[in-house]
Amino acid sequence: MQNGASLSRRQRQLFSIACAAVANLPVMILDEATSSIDIRTEVLVQQGMDNLMRGRTTYVIAH
Repeated sequence: MQNGASLSRRQRQLFSIACAAVANLPVMILDEATSSIDIRTEVLVQQGMDNLMRGRTTYVIAH
């Protein structure tokens, strides 16, 4: 794998969310973060984000 070329859009999106979550920044902005993710996975991601972002400011942009 080079530069994530063999990852699907869904996999790249989940990887980006994970990287942002573990960066431990005080503020996170997510723009269309779950647009390529199925509903079941989106629910799991949202539950995980609720726990990870506790005590931090999070902006979630959805169109």
